[in-house]
Formats: sequence, structure tokens, C-alpha cells
Amino acid sequence: MAKSHLLHEVVGGKTYWFAPPASNAKITDPTLHLLPNYDEYLIAYRDHSPLFEGRPPMGTPALYDVLSRHIVVLNGRVIGGWRRTLTSSEVTIETNLPVPLTETQDGALHYAAPDYGRFLGKSVTVRPGTW
Repeated sequence: MAKSHLLHEVVGGKTYWFAPPASNAKITDPTLHLLPNYDEYLIAYRDHSPLFEGRPPMGTPALYDVLSRHIVVLNGRVIGGWRRTLTSSEVTIETNLPVPLTETQDGALHYAAPDYGRFLGKSVTVRPGTW
């Protein structure tokens, strides 16, 4: 019934349906989210490949490894994982990203991290991981 109100695009032989955008504004700043493991953004879909741009290889232990950890999402794409270490007054966020972030993307990470700290009522430190 809603078909006439939706747009669609075929990518890789699959049809994706979506609402028309509210405006034609282009997003120029990166958007980064620190999502918890098992977040609906990933878990709600059987096919995760559009979120990874083909990485990690679908159906491999690497995919399970990514999906079972906290997720770093940059501009709608999964780019790696993160974990936290808590003390009584601070949370340390350690990222595991296979590619380095640009200065602007790193700024987006350091913008998103304090939101998590406020949620926990703690100060935040962000550092690259080695795990």
C-alpha cells in the first residue's frame, strides 16, 4: 500500500525501499556513533553486508566477532569496535579500528565519546586499542 510513497534502489541485485529525503541537504561532517553490542542497527537484519561495504567477509568468524562487540559506526558504516574500562569516576573507551581516522573523523569520535560518559555520569578518555 505504501509503494507509491516510497523510493527504491537496486544494489547488488537486492531492492532497497526508503522514504524520500526531507531535503536535498548534503552532510559534510562525519557522523560517528558508539553503539552497544547487539544494537538493533545491526541485529535487526539478516543481511549485514550493506553496513560493512563487504568487510568483514560475510559468514565468517570475523563477522561474528564484530557483531558480538560494541560497534563503531561512521556515516552509517561499521568501521570497527570499541570496549570500555570503568573506574569509580572515569570510563576509558578503547577503539579497535582497522584503518586510521582522518582528523575530522577523529574529532567526531571525541565528540561522541562524552555523550557516553554523560550517560554513565563519568569523565571519558578515548584511546586507540591494540586488541
